[in-house]
Amino acid sequence: MRRAAFSTFASLADTADTQQAQHFLDLTGVVLTGPGRRHRGAEQDYAQALLRIAIRHTGLQRVEAVDRVCQVLLTDVFAANVILGRGEDALRLQPSVVSERCTAAAASGNTEAALALILANTPADNARPLAQTLLDHSLGQQTEANRNIDASPSQAALLIGCLLPMGDRESLADALTLRIQSRHHTAQQRQEALDALNILSGYFGPEQRARYLDVALEAARGHLDDSTQDDVKSGHAYDHFQLDMGTATLRYHGLSTAAHMAQTSSDGEEIIGIALPLLAQPEGPAESLIVEALAQLPRSQHLLSLPVLAGHSSPWIRALAAQLWCTTDRTAATTHLGTHLAADASLRVRCTLARELPNDEEHAALRDVLLHDCRRSVRTAAGNQRID
Repeated sequence: MRRAAFSTFASLADTADTQQAQHFLDLTGVVLTGPGRRHRGAEQDYAQALLRIAIRHTGLQRVEAVDRVCQVLLTDVFAANVILGRGEDALRLQPSVVSERCTAAAASGNTEAALALILANTPADNARPLAQTLLDHSLGQQTEANRNIDASPSQAALLIGCLLPMGDRESLADALTLRIQSRHHTAQQRQEALDALNILSGYFGPEQRARYLDVALEAARGHLDDSTQDDVKSGHAYDHFQLDMGTATLRYHGLSTAAHMAQTSSDGEEIIGIALPLLAQPEGPAESLIVEALAQLPRSQHLLSLPVLAGHSSPWIRALAAQLWCTTDRTAATTHLGTHLAADASLRVRCTLARELPNDEEHAALRDVLLHDCRRSVRTAAGNQRID
């Protein structure tokens, strides 16, 4: 019952007024920190509710919400995943609070605290020893300090990229490249290495991006597929346990990484050429990776037709069309697409359009349509209903 209450409030927290938000904060001040506090799943919902209160409200309520977010992050690993995955905007609203709560923990080797400092865009120098420990672990240098390391490759890449010099970043990138190219690792391990290289690209200069683009493109073309354990499957449809190793191809992760590494128009053309055949057959998470890759390219490099994207069967691709329609120059043939996308059956498409739509007189009529959408999330995105 308690988890259901937290889940319900978390889904409605961005509509709570000041009095309701304060009442929630008062009621939950000790409920998840006192004796018998463990309610599976409640911590994640609690974290989500706090993040939404921090975004929507100001003053002492925002300070208290962010402070609670940091407390939960340091005490529950599942809630920490929610906060680190969705809470960057909220953490950046109160960097001093994040610094006060997380600096000491980061200095003592807490990965989640160090990541929170980076996401809050506040000094994280105290986490530099942790970043060095993660680098040693990634390079295969086993020490007592990194024996029980629990950071993912992407988390390690973010800390190393932010806190260590270029030479160390390149050392990590070289190690990741070897793992990506080695068929003796599982597909999941190689996909994680591509994702980590993707994050590192944000801390590279043009020279480093050009150097590591090739391996990402090789993966995107499918030339690096065939990993160990690709053939591991359940023996029979009636087996009591079904083993799902996920997609074995590196193409989607490689495409996303290559898009972040791309620098020239020819790079963009090659990435689009690889992505087009994949658009016809993506399933599940692969769709989001393809869309992320295409959205990452500079708008001037987009050769894809907006009407074609807007008519695609995948909601992810139509959401990309909505984003591009809002952020690129339009022709007379594409001006009408805004109205078409505002009536799309997919909530994802309409939310994207509402979030990206320019706030000017030219788009006032379309925004009014979105403000009267049947879904609250679309109306909220269109009206940017934040209390200031």
